[in-house]
Amino acid sequence: MADHRSMRSGYAVYVLVILSMINVFNWMDRTIIAILLDPMKRDLGVSDTAMGLLNGFGFSLLYGVTAIPLARLADRRSRKMVLLSSIAVWSLMTAACGLAGNFLQLLMGRMAVGASEAGATPASQSLITDYFPPERRSVAFGAYATSVYLGTSLSALIGGWLGFHYGWRTALMAVGLPGLALALLGLLTLREPERGRYDLVKAAHRSFRPAIAELATNGTYRWAIAAASMLAIANGATLVWTPALLGRIHHLDLKQLGLTVAIAKGVAGVSGALLGGLLATRFLRGGVYGQFALSALVAALAIPALIVFTQSSSLIVALIGVAVYQVLVGMPIGIGFAAVQGIVAPDVRALAAATVTLFTTVIGVGGGPLLIGFLNDQVTASFGPDAVRYSLLSLAPLMAIGCVSYWRAARVYKRTSSTAA
Repeated sequence: MADHRSMRSGYAVYVLVILSMINVFNWMDRTIIAILLDPMKRDLGVSDTAMGLLNGFGFSLLYGVTAIPLARLADRRSRKMVLLSSIAVWSLMTAACGLAGNFLQLLMGRMAVGASEAGATPASQSLITDYFPPERRSVAFGAYATSVYLGTSLSALIGGWLGFHYGWRTALMAVGLPGLALALLGLLTLREPERGRYDLVKAAHRSFRPAIAELATNGTYRWAIAAASMLAIANGATLVWTPALLGRIHHLDLKQLGLTVAIAKGVAGVSGALLGGLLATRFLRGGVYGQFALSALVAALAIPALIVFTQSSSLIVALIGVAVYQVLVGMPIGIGFAAVQGIVAPDVRALAAATVTLFTTVIGVGGGPLLIGFLNDQVTASFGPDAVRYSLLSLAPLMAIGCVSYWRAARVYKRTSSTAA
């Protein structure tokens, strides 16, 4: 029996590695345009608002349309096939963006990438929940969350180098096509686990209306969505516009930007995601209340770091601020994933993950970059290149709202769980 458990645990780790690799490609293809923003802007002859649209709603609009249907498909059918079909399509569409002849064609390609990426996270989170017991999920989700920052750092590093030497079109094609090989590997080696295998109450396979009604009446879940959405605006905006800030204010070229962003954001983000999962498991024993409370604390601490890296005139101080900011905003990602999966029933977990992802992507990934691009265009006449640093400063109040919302999620969960007991 011990050998069987060890083998099963070893395969679970393998599955986590494959799912994390898929998410690395997800975020590489999603974020590579951020490092290529200024060269693409010059080549296409468009404004900061247009580039904010391309990085924001251009990606998230169809993502929002397809997220719930793909999640319900994952809740009722093979999560493995939903996931692998998604990576195959978005990889092809990312490569196709490199062939775009104008801004409209590029925008349509980005919308196709968004529509196909919507199937990845809900299916992956549901699979992780059925491969890892509750006491190990915070670490598992923390490890999975590191793939977000590995993907963004690799997109900066690879995209910056390829963009500098060969142009942005080659960079998009080179990053997109390898995802097809990973889809094939997953097809050959991933297995679909029993749904709800670690739950006392097994999955009931409810229809859509009862499932969405359960989520809508869950007060803890509503506050968690509010918190994640506010922080997603800040994360989406800083993800896209930090390279532009470093280039415009501190005068780094594309190759320097790629290496700098990869180190400052990638390594720090990975550290934050892992640290959050370890803290939640070791000191909070995986408890939902502690997970939400810790998320509120680190979100509050991230606000001063945002102020430092946007307002400093020193490149070194700015990079330290970016690194600290990424450690802190990286922590709630893994913790929040685990907490949300712990407050809903097994048969709605993919739907719950998709709904959170829907809000964070449409509001955060969609609205954050567009907001900063619009503000840049409004204040550039007054502040010149410094416009981007003042635009990014506007994110601080939204982060404060996210902090309060996470704290409310913790309090509501504590009250409702005490009542249920």
